Amino acid sequence: MKINTIVFLALFGVYGLSSQTGPKTRFTLLDSITTNVSFINWIEDNSETNIFEEENFYNGGGVAIGDINNDGLLDIYLGGNQVPDKLYLNLGNLQFKDITPNAGISNNGTWSSGVTMVDINGDGLLDIYVCKDTDPNADFRKNKLYLNKGNLTFKEVANDLGLDSDRRSVQATFFDYDRDGDLDVYLLNRPPNYGYFSDRTQNVMIPENGSQFFQNNNGQFTEITEEVGLSSIAFTLNAITSDFNNDGWIDIYVCNDFATPDLLFINNQDGTFKNVIDKAVKHLSYFSMGSDAADINNDGFSDFISVDMVSEDNRRLKANMSGMNPDKFWDNVANGGHYQYMFNALQLNRGIDSNGDLHFSEIAQISGVATTDWSWAPLFADFDNDGFKDLFVTNGLRIDFRNTDATKQLTKYAETVFESYMKQANSKPKSVWDVLDFDTVFEMYPSEKLSNYIFRNMNGIQFENKVEQWGLEEKTFSNGAAYGDLDNDGDIDLVINNINQPVFIYRNNTESFDNSNYLKVELINKDKTNSLFGAKIKIDYIEEEKNKSQFFEFTSSRGFLSSSSHIAHFGLNKVNKIDKLTIFWPDGLQTVKNKIRANQSIEIDYKEAKAKNTNKENATPFFEEITAFIGVNHKHQETNYDDFKNEGLLPHKMSTVGASVSVGDLNGDGLEDFFVGGASGQFAVFYFQNTDGSFYKKELGEDKNQEDLGSTFFDADNDGDLDLYVTSGSNEIDVKLAYYYYDRLYLNNGQGTLTRANNSLPLIAESSSVVKPFDYDQDGDLDLFIGGRQIPGKYPSPASSYLLKNEGTNLKGEPIFVDATNDNAPELINVGMVTDMQWLDFDNDKQVDIVLTGEWMSPTFLRNDNGQFTNVTASTGLAIDVGWWFSMNSADFDNDGDVDIVFGNLGLNYKYKASKSEPFEIFYNDFDQDGKFDIVLSYYNFGERYPLRGRSCSSTQMPVLREKFPDYASFSTANLDEVYTPAKLTESIHYSATEFASIYAENLGNGTFRVHYLPIEAQVSNIEDILIDDFNNDQFLDIVIAGGLYDSEVETSRNDAGVGLLLVGDGKGNFTTISPSKSKLYLDSNVKDMEFINIGKSRNIISTSSNDYVKICKIQE
Repeated sequence: MKINTIVFLALFGVYGLSSQTGPKTRFTLLDSITTNVSFINWIEDNSETNIFEEENFYNGGGVAIGDINNDGLLDIYLGGNQVPDKLYLNLGNLQFKDITPNAGISNNGTWSSGVTMVDINGDGLLDIYVCKDTDPNADFRKNKLYLNKGNLTFKEVANDLGLDSDRRSVQATFFDYDRDGDLDVYLLNRPPNYGYFSDRTQNVMIPENGSQFFQNNNGQFTEITEEVGLSSIAFTLNAITSDFNNDGWIDIYVCNDFATPDLLFINNQDGTFKNVIDKAVKHLSYFSMGSDAADINNDGFSDFISVDMVSEDNRRLKANMSGMNPDKFWDNVANGGHYQYMFNALQLNRGIDSNGDLHFSEIAQISGVATTDWSWAPLFADFDNDGFKDLFVTNGLRIDFRNTDATKQLTKYAETVFESYMKQANSKPKSVWDVLDFDTVFEMYPSEKLSNYIFRNMNGIQFENKVEQWGLEEKTFSNGAAYGDLDNDGDIDLVINNINQPVFIYRNNTESFDNSNYLKVELINKDKTNSLFGAKIKIDYIEEEKNKSQFFEFTSSRGFLSSSSHIAHFGLNKVNKIDKLTIFWPDGLQTVKNKIRANQSIEIDYKEAKAKNTNKENATPFFEEITAFIGVNHKHQETNYDDFKNEGLLPHKMSTVGASVSVGDLNGDGLEDFFVGGASGQFAVFYFQNTDGSFYKKELGEDKNQEDLGSTFFDADNDGDLDLYVTSGSNEIDVKLAYYYYDRLYLNNGQGTLTRANNSLPLIAESSSVVKPFDYDQDGDLDLFIGGRQIPGKYPSPASSYLLKNEGTNLKGEPIFVDATNDNAPELINVGMVTDMQWLDFDNDKQVDIVLTGEWMSPTFLRNDNGQFTNVTASTGLAIDVGWWFSMNSADFDNDGDVDIVFGNLGLNYKYKASKSEPFEIFYNDFDQDGKFDIVLSYYNFGERYPLRGRSCSSTQMPVLREKFPDYASFSTANLDEVYTPAKLTESIHYSATEFASIYAENLGNGTFRVHYLPIEAQVSNIEDILIDDFNNDQFLDIVIAGGLYDSEVETSRNDAGVGLLLVGDGKGNFTTISPSKSKLYLDSNVKDMEFINIGKSRNIISTSSNDYVKICKIQE
């Protein structure tokens, strides 16, 4: 009765009749009466077949779109699981005819998964390859290849060609890996994906269940998986092929479900592949499902996305996911896994560094596409014809299989029933369903349909959710999807395969909107000899007096289980003419066309291809890494301290915040040397420069057990050489062991030998950060500012910073510093968690002031009034901008005679979001009255304030919450006040972050500032340090930024998208970013500090990173 009811509703147009007065939204859901497409992928759950024994049970069926009869209309193939596949012929006007009965498509009860349209034999006709999955009978799992006979009929030839694999195949992707002109096949297979009640005693992670690669040898396919280096055994769900490194050879990205990390296979151009996932990609999705690749920012490099299954809704997030297990997370990393988080991963291609290595930045958070619930098929396409590729994502699961309460209920039910059964039964049951009632189990789990997602690409990085505005809010359980211009009106339509619901065909109405010009390009090869997958098209044009480009790459499969149209579609907005179109054919040849008008479809034949133009203009990059050439091989090495053991709800580690570097001529030879601080248990080191530009190393030799956070060279005793001050910090040593938090001063003997001065400093046991010298009292010697970073074990309690006054030397010639904080800067006491500081005259009164940055602080200004420092932040215009400010630097960027400031913040590519109306907050109190203070973080979700963390981790810190909220459902709907009570929250230490973007603060000349956000490319990670110079020699000041926050709690993805960035100034306070692929600046680690250093005759940047290597980059002249 269920299926009949659904069909009846579909036939009578319940699913979206077309508007009679013209489209009001960008998409219109067409009814089956209009389209004649009535396919339903109906899945029946019962004790024989269900998700409790096969976890892939609801993965759904695929969609393939292509022109099978070359009539210029795109046809549709739909894969069915428990129902037969269907092939629909496009009759025009979005009407279709079911030609399955006479087309030769078999109907033998097999379970279809991935479907692909591909011209396998090069005869100019699209064939259809269908993967088979799930069925326990291997004969029913043999894949099918339907060869197009040219008369709307097909012949099944998979066995004849060697492609009838009976492994559990998910999808096939076809491409010419060896550039010999024919299509090879990468076949994605998976082991049996057992459910809760499956027999797990059998080892399924065996080679016989792995993916396969087949080489095309004159139309016959031979498996050569091991020979080419593509052997893998995982719960693989998708792969996308693309030339990621732009070398003209096709590479592969593979999505793997569960703990096995994804794979990035780079084509070695010699018939083999190499997995570079660990070096090229910083973190991944945990449950990688579908994927797609496209150039989302029009820079000529292929980006890609993999989707996961995390909800954007607080209720579903906390009810259906119990949270990441920290021990399992780190065990997976230690055992060869990757940093894997339950978020979608949008990987922005940053190009190739000078060593030939490929780099990606994961930007899903800043892009706004990180959370799309239980997602399957992501598809990049320009749905609104504005020149940027948008993103569509299907999602939904028939039942919420990972609902935490339901799973606990099931466990309890099963234990009770089995215990009773075993007491009465004389033998073991044949099936679990002989004991358990299937309907009872099935009904334990909630079922909730969800809308699919569609995001408009706004600027190449940020996307905007347009589900409602574009008319795709219909709730479904959707899986496979594909796109193509089904009605040839110049915009891209969608076909979506749903579970237990009619297939969706969305007509795109963009042709009726303004500024919707387009160009469609179809590649053909009438000589029928060459593969066209892997071909790329670049178009160049002018829009609003700006030179612009777009790129498209042809690939056989996209999204999940599906194959979209193989016609390149370019949205052109208002543009009426393309100046230049270049085709890069897979074999290295090119075709160039000029002056092409918009709003047409064109065919370009391979026979027009010519040899590639080798007169390539290569611009000189701004930087060149030279670390390996100068004898520097130094790694900062942190101890493996678990900050979260004692502070379970800490947002990130506080024991890994340092890796300092200082530069200066220590031995008076006229050459600059450098010092690198050590982590606890690691000696700090000096690197002395030789006359040939190389370096030799010398350990400090003492104070190994103190952690070096900040350092500076300065002449402490006025004897003409550089001494060294090192701050002691971290979070891993008990604050009661005061000695380990004492800062240190090392005096230079003038020849580069430094010895600790034990009587020069006041005994201040502060976990400190930055140190900056300046003669604030104008008495001829250098005084010091010391920034307090934290109170160990008491995050986020405010630390004190200090002003140390230089009182000259004692009888032994040692400098004496006294604590002048109370006398000269009392407002530094408990000022906050300071990260950086500068001495600068921000108000132009000829007195140098103090400016601070810090975590849970606003930029803080202390004005100097004849040696007395007063907090005047409230009058600067920056007081309300509370953030996680990590760094600052200053200069007169707009040439108006005062000092402007660049402040480095957390950035916008982090799970935590903050605004003035919806701040990100922290509360610190003994909420459960157990004598220990607890951390509570809160965030806003759809206008309501909730605890950030879920029931599992929150109750581990505060067990009383388990009693207050006995199940996950009740916790998932409770707001912050309901969980922790207003009274407790009010009496807590409390901070509200309102701004996480990094900014340029323009000095208005009267001690006030105007905020300008740094370009969006500068917001993809936190900025730990900032350097200022004229890097491009145009007489205007530029900026280099770098940084990372790699030690987040495991439910928050690492802030690791920063690879270093050059921002070129125009002398007016405006900045333009230069991509790393052009600048060749790749500071792609957890950078904490940077300095300039002169090596020989060259000027360079030296950077240090927590738990990583020192890197030195030469600044090109």
